[in-house]
Amino acid sequence: MAGKSKNPKNILAVTFIKIDRNQKVLQDLDMKTTLQLVKAAMKVVREEIKSHDGTEIKTISGDTLMCSFPNANSAVQAAFRGQEQLRSGKFSKELTADKKILASIGISHGRVLLEGGDLFGQVVNVASRIMTEAKVGQILLDAGLFNSLPPSMKVRARFVDRMPAKGISKPLDVYEFTWEGEDVITHAKEGAVEQDQGHKRCTLQYRDRNLVLDAEKTSAVLGRGADADLVINDENASRLHLKIDYRRGKYVVTDESRNGTWIESGKGVTQLQRKETHVLTGKGRISLGMPPTATKEIVMYECV
Repeated sequence: MAGKSKNPKNILAVTFIKIDRNQKVLQDLDMKTTLQLVKAAMKVVREEIKSHDGTEIKTISGDTLMCSFPNANSAVQAAFRGQEQLRSGKFSKELTADKKILASIGISHGRVLLEGGDLFGQVVNVASRIMTEAKVGQILLDAGLFNSLPPSMKVRARFVDRMPAKGISKPLDVYEFTWEGEDVITHAKEGAVEQDQGHKRCTLQYRDRNLVLDAEKTSAVLGRGADADLVINDENASRLHLKIDYRRGKYVVTDESRNGTWIESGKGVTQLQRKETHVLTGKGRISLGMPPTATKEIVMYECV
């Protein structure tokens, strides 16, 4: 239980893990079999929570676990190891290579209030909110959790959205931790080597404002909306037009707009459509919604 905390400041990573009963693999099964599979999947998740120093707080509606961890790294390790164990399908003979149960996971990090074995506070609300946004198989993190990760784990997370949340004045920056497709880097020493092989800093300049991305600030949103990190005064720009993320020593632009993004560098001009990406190198110009030759609203960039 969470009655007494070994952390006097009560700063924890709070995780919500949902085994959705409506996911496709369960839809053709009878209710009894479905409940048995969900129960077995929850057992797998509980084992990973325990093995990563987590504390189970409570179960919600029979398919959602709320738990806490002493730090961000332990919470993410438990989340992706849990997904891996679920994906293996070894816990049930009902599952096959093309039928897997996965979880939807949301994690937040910060100060909580412990009372009567339960947790309260904004961190709990945020973790629950972003869990509801996670698709089956996704692990979503808030900015507090992302910023608390070691570099070796940060390289596996990407900025995905900025969303409103009930009772919270500022929109939430949400990141996805990618756990499929390759081994997750878990040693800080390995992560440091990767960071040394790329750019240390990317400077963005728009009109009289500079924005610097580095080891401390690893992502930014550009767009016309007032909640963008760099607000671009151009009607052709979308409210949240593009994202720049630091990934393994590289600054990667992802277009999120309706009208596209143009990037001019020494190699020429590259046009990005929605969800397309481009790696920034050296110096160049970025224009939102129109080619750089057709607008004065230009963002200058330099990666060193």
